[in-house]
Order: sequence, then structure tokens, then C-alpha cells
Amino acid sequence: MYDNPIIKNSIALGNMEGFTDNEGNEKTPYKFAGALSTMIISTIQNCYEYEGAQGFSRITDETKDNLKLATETQIHTKEFYKDILHFDET
Repeated sequence: MYDNPIIKNSIALGNMEGFTDNEGNEKTPYKFAGALSTMIISTIQNCYEYEGAQGFSRITDETKDNLKLATETQIHTKEFYKDILHFDET
């Protein structure tokens, strides 16, 4: 993460499957980026995690203005992608 990049208008939809580390410990990944809260606050704008996906959430009181929850209903509407995530219809 060099030169202060910004990730914006993005959504994490996939299920994050667990894995086992080298010591045999089972781990569950985060739904959206493995960044620390401070990095989410400084580098993420208008991003979402899908509520129905598996994995740990990065949404906290500190990050809730930068990383938000997308509902099942939202992810199935054109308006969510067009008006909230600002995706181009083309």
C-alpha cells in the first residue's frame, strides 16, 4: 500500500473459507481486506461487506463510516450498485 491509495465504491461479496496455519491452528479470514482499523479509516471510502458472506467483519465503531454492511435486499437491486456504489451501467 504505497503512495496512499484509496479503495472506494467497492463490495466484498464472496465467502471467505477458513484455513489452517503452519502451527495447525484453524483461521477464518476477514470479509473485506485484512487491513488494520487505522488503514481502513485512512484508505477505504464507501465500501461494503455483504451481510450473508462467511468470514469475520471489519465493521466496528471506528470503521463504520468507511466500511458498511450490505443487506441481501441491497445486493439484488440495480439502485444499490448505481446510486450507492456509483457503478456505471455500461
